[in-house]
Amino acid sequence: MAHQHRQIWQRQSGWLGAGSRVRWPKAIHEGNGTAAVFVDERATPEQRKALLQITSGKAGGLPFEIIVTTFSKILEPQFVPFQFQLNGRNSGVTVGNAINVAVEPIKNPVTGEPESVRIEHSTGFIFKQAECVSAARMNVNAGELSFTWPNKAAFVTEVRYHN
Repeated sequence: MAHQHRQIWQRQSGWLGAGSRVRWPKAIHEGNGTAAVFVDERATPEQRKALLQITSGKAGGLPFEIIVTTFSKILEPQFVPFQFQLNGRNSGVTVGNAINVAVEPIKNPVTGEPESVRIEHSTGFIFKQAECVSAARMNVNAGELSFTWPNKAAFVTEVRYHN
């Protein structure tokens, strides 16, 4: 089974974004992943360099320095606009023409009402806890890493990385 991983990272310095789209042919720990990296086009040359250092794992720190060891191919970075719509379980992000994601609460199958479902992952290195949601829209068009993944599981959480 192929594994796919999508992350959008935010940096407080002017809310600049960096994100990736990764595909692994098997389990993530087995490696051989292909990654596409996206950096906010508003970033200055110095900020672009810093964001690429972070996402490449060269700046150190989890999860980046571990996850990049599972990549066998990294595509050229793309500098594109990022648009965030941050509203908890009803959030979304658009990354240039490459990524368009909108999430919504999981609905009760009987009543159709939104439900709150949370996950706790005490040993997680990407996140420790998150709200489970449905990917109402999940479209990625990044060359060889293109796919559509609507109405599937997704997670909303706030992640803070420190070095």
